[in-house]
Amino acid sequence: MLAQQAGHVVSKDELLARVWSPAVVTDDSLTQVVNEIRRLLGDTDRSVIRTLARRGYVLVPDARALVHELPRRAAAAAHRVSNLPATDPALFGRDDDVATVASSLREQRLMTIVGAGGIGKTSLAHAVGRRAVGLFEHGVWWIDLATLSEASQVTPAIAVAAGIELVTGDPLQRLVGGLGERELLLVLDNCEHLVAAVAPVIAAVLAGTRRVRVLATSQVALKLGGEHLHRLGVLVVPPADASPAEAAACGAFQLLVRRVAEARQDFELAPATVPLAIDICRRLDGVPLAIEMAAARIPTLGVSGVHTLLGEHLRMLRNDRRMAPSRQETLRATLEWSCSLLSPTELSALRRLSVFAGPFELAHARRVITTPDLDEWAALDALCALVDRSLVRAEGVEPVRYRLLETTRVLAREMLFEAGEADAAMQRHSRAMASQWWQIRKAFMSSSDDELLDRFVGSYADMQKAYEYACDRADADTAAAVLIGLRSLDQLSGDTLNTPARLPATRALLPHATGVARARLLTTIATCSWVRDEHLPPRLAAELAVAEWLRLTPPEPMSLSHTLLLLATELAKEGEAERARKVLAQARAVARTMAHPKVDMITAIHAGHVAMYCGDAADFLAHMREALDLARKHRATRVACFVQAYLPRAAVMTGDWPAAVAIGSNAVGELRALGQRAFLAQASEAFVRALIEADEIERARAEAAQAIALAWEFGLDAEMAADMALLALRLGQHEHAAALAEYARPRGPVPRNALDRQRQALCKRLCSDLEAVEQATAKAARGPQAGMPSSAEARRLALLVASGANG
Repeated sequence: MLAQQAGHVVSKDELLARVWSPAVVTDDSLTQVVNEIRRLLGDTDRSVIRTLARRGYVLVPDARALVHELPRRAAAAAHRVSNLPATDPALFGRDDDVATVASSLREQRLMTIVGAGGIGKTSLAHAVGRRAVGLFEHGVWWIDLATLSEASQVTPAIAVAAGIELVTGDPLQRLVGGLGERELLLVLDNCEHLVAAVAPVIAAVLAGTRRVRVLATSQVALKLGGEHLHRLGVLVVPPADASPAEAAACGAFQLLVRRVAEARQDFELAPATVPLAIDICRRLDGVPLAIEMAAARIPTLGVSGVHTLLGEHLRMLRNDRRMAPSRQETLRATLEWSCSLLSPTELSALRRLSVFAGPFELAHARRVITTPDLDEWAALDALCALVDRSLVRAEGVEPVRYRLLETTRVLAREMLFEAGEADAAMQRHSRAMASQWWQIRKAFMSSSDDELLDRFVGSYADMQKAYEYACDRADADTAAAVLIGLRSLDQLSGDTLNTPARLPATRALLPHATGVARARLLTTIATCSWVRDEHLPPRLAAELAVAEWLRLTPPEPMSLSHTLLLLATELAKEGEAERARKVLAQARAVARTMAHPKVDMITAIHAGHVAMYCGDAADFLAHMREALDLARKHRATRVACFVQAYLPRAAVMTGDWPAAVAIGSNAVGELRALGQRAFLAQASEAFVRALIEADEIERARAEAAQAIALAWEFGLDAEMAADMALLALRLGQHEHAAALAEYARPRGPVPRNALDRQRQALCKRLCSDLEAVEQATAKAARGPQAGMPSSAEARRLALLVASGANG
């Protein structure tokens, strides 16, 4: 009929009257028949049969020849076993997913691939459907629901794909009856916007047939009995430091490289750009659609250009495929399509969750989402809905942690600012992070160090973000609570850089802080004993912190004990041995009231440090051994590393060189295997000294070659220079020995503590030994006349001594 009136509009009423009369057929059935004719004609862009809104259809005059082909094409289609495309784009990193879904379909009648927009659900369903062709007697039939907007269109769409006529009667009953005893697979793609309509149709089909199976893709589960879900995750991304070969084994990287190569045949990823390509994959969270869009830009902008502009990826990333659905033309369009399916409450929750920088727990999510207009239970329901819709990912167990993909977070954050909710959400976020310090302390008392870090290190970026927000607003109470948690994680992970970097902001908060907040800020400053600050040195910070804790009624025992221990250590370091021992006794008295082995462990460590600075070698070694026993017994593996770092020094102080070598060898071996660089620096320096004194020269040189860089990196350069001066003397390198001894010599009128005195005594011993050799060497040994070498020069000389060269 359209061919007979080519070039003229034929209304829907005319078509229904001429083709189907007297049967009653819905407009949706007509629409599906027209779509099937378009498919047979190859009219993918609807340029052959045009739809005129509210008027009807028109066949372009030039298409009459195509119409004559319809009978032949329809006959061929009747014998087809699939309407899937002849070829599918190559999949990367999805072999396990294809195998899992295909295997499950052999056992289950309903499988739903669930995942976020752009995650690759359609591609996976295509691959599974293609594999299933030939396994189903009556074929595999693809139904794309993305173009449908009405619930009434679902049944006709399935019927057209499966070749079933819906002429009279109830369409769903006709569909089920038409499927009857057929053995086939229906693949329903993009169900998320019509779930309420799709679910009852699938339920009726499965209930009314025996041999039909259904594979669906959706952002949300259909929630039907017997439904089995396959949650599709992101592609595996390479580690940040991956080699080119390691990166090439990861699906995200493979996809990026292949898509660029398809766009530009002469493309070859230069070695210098591999780290940038890896970072592109990582920053796009391994989301296939986002990676394909980035790849499409690389031929024009280059890898470095795309990497530079990635911060604006919602605007920059576009789909260059001509037939891409409108909802996937840009990354923003894909995300906005997903957000358009949310209720107002769910959308509010998503906006507020965008304040999280990393994974978050349920309690924190509820605190951030909850407001006077959205209570905690509504917040919980909204979070669950967002997980169901794949906009929030749930990861791990006990506790479950949640995460937004970075691309989702960026759009949600934009919406948060547009809604004027950003500042209020950040306030709730910072207060949620402030509660972490207590959770971390409880975990420290009851869990292993590794369990604690596994639980809380994922929140580190959010805690840092909350701390910075609180500092910007001079919110000392919140900042101090977050800071305690951050410092605890830094100490357990062996980080010596982040806490000192926060000290300027911490000191700036002190005028705004009182009570507990002020005590916490001062305690944190006191823990950075290696940082010299003329205005607020660690000892003064510890003194002030103790005073603040004592003002509280009653004082918090664990914090007070810890701060007293810090003060005792600082006093001993400054040579006030008697007062240090008195303060240590106070700390022990407070610790005994808690009667907890982890508290005893921390007390033993500080008692060992007090003994070290006071020169009590036997006590130093005994306390560190006690701390190590407690740490191992109570699974404090990170604390054990810290103790291991000081055991060799304790052994060196006793002068028992064979024992010091044995202890040092064990400690260095364990710390090196664990990759604990800061702790390894301490242990290695003392081990080198023990080897030299035990006259194991070659072994000392080999160990020093690895230890020197660490010593200079972690502020042990003077100690290592003294050791290398002694080694140079043993090797007959007198000039090097003199220069290194001068560099190592303690400055100031009087050495402050036993460590300084021991180093001074070693330098004097070196000078005395040098003066005993021939006159030329003795002249060189008077290093002070030539001036102290620079740090870089001292390091160079130390490395020369370790290598055996005379330089």
